[in-house]
Amino acid sequence: MIPPPTDLLEPSIDLTYWSPVTQKSITNEELGRSGRRSAEQANLAKVKTREYLNSLPNTTLIVFTDGSALGNPGPCGAAAIIHTHGLDMEPVILGKPISSNSSSYHGELAAIDLALEYCVTSTGSHHQHNTVSIQTDCQSAKATILGGRPNGFHTLVSNIHSHILKLEQNRVQVELIWVAGHVNIASNEMSDKAAKDAALEASTWCKEEDNSVKTVQEVKTHIRQGIMADWQRSWNIQLEGRFTHSLFPSVNTKPMRTNFYMATDIKINRLQSGHTLLPSHAHKLGFTPTDLCSCGRDKGTIPHVILHCPIYNKPRETLITELETIFRKANTPFHLRTIDIPTILGPNDALPPDVRLSIRKATGRFISASQAKI
Repeated sequence: MIPPPTDLLEPSIDLTYWSPVTQKSITNEELGRSGRRSAEQANLAKVKTREYLNSLPNTTLIVFTDGSALGNPGPCGAAAIIHTHGLDMEPVILGKPISSNSSSYHGELAAIDLALEYCVTSTGSHHQHNTVSIQTDCQSAKATILGGRPNGFHTLVSNIHSHILKLEQNRVQVELIWVAGHVNIASNEMSDKAAKDAALEASTWCKEEDNSVKTVQEVKTHIRQGIMADWQRSWNIQLEGRFTHSLFPSVNTKPMRTNFYMATDIKINRLQSGHTLLPSHAHKLGFTPTDLCSCGRDKGTIPHVILHCPIYNKPRETLITELETIFRKANTPFHLRTIDIPTILGPNDALPPDVRLSIRKATGRFISASQAKI
């Protein structure tokens, strides 16, 4: 992946952080988070939002904004639903593709900017309004506009502040309201759909058509994704390390940590890489005259030592009991309770972090108790 030209990099802007917007809250922590809300929380959020909207006077211009990024990051779009004559009348629907590859946060900010730009340019035609009430379901975008330090997009945030100043100069107050998303508020759902449609349009752009400014953070993410993709392709096709690939098919930069002594972690890493002092590998290196396990029943491979060798029956029984207890306490789905080499030595990405850590610790205790030469 090639980073964008430097003329498309966002310039560094020293913003003066301020709160030009009236902040109001119609929701609270009891309403949960999007995607995790119970039916009761969603219904309460819907009721509170409707109560607030119904309390607004006729002089208020009601706006719903939303941003969308397909894949996040991915094709990005922004939308605003503007009720110029009350909620019962047909609104103005604004949609705008933003970038072929950006974040939903970018889309959310761009949607607020899109709505405010409309309000600034149409102030004369809607002179009866003295307040613009913007409803957004993005806490991060709201916090940034109210004075938080933006995660990039300084130019966009500066534009938003400029629009608000122009409206204030025309004696129009701006209110920024957080509303719960996806609770069946018609205008919020409408803005969500319009933003997704705009993102779909952005997905058809070729690189030459996408002139959107990129932040430094976006360029870093772009480069990082390219490096990870190249690493994954190389890992998939190289001939060496196939045993480790069977345990770790996906590349990852996150370390697997335990509370063991370094010596135990080193042994686990040796088992995962296949480079051990067990007879099978030691014989390949010429360290031992035979590749047979000291039990004499089979080759001294990693699967044999961990799963089958009778020398280690007692610590193995303890390991199996511990793993079964871990699975039972965590209510692990039965199809993920297989006790094999990938489970004992692998990352177990399908399992919760606490279960993964417990498995690794149980493996470490097995290695320490077995006193196997690894």
